[in-house]
Amino acid sequence: MSDSRSLTPTPSASGGTLMERMVEERAIPFGSPAYRQGLRQFRSNLSDLLARYEEADLCGR
Repeated sequence: MSDSRSLTPTPSASGGTLMERMVEERAIPFGSPAYRQGLRQFRSNLSDLLARYEEADLCGR
């Protein structure tokens, strides 16, 4: 694959990746900024995966 994008997590300015920071918290309140940020990251990850599957013609379309 010649794609220059990387699925490697990138640390933020506040230290650690989003997942590393989220794991530190025991509970993430529904609708909180951390919840919304996690949801955005999850959706972005799914979109990236779908794009890669489509590029590889694995979606059956």
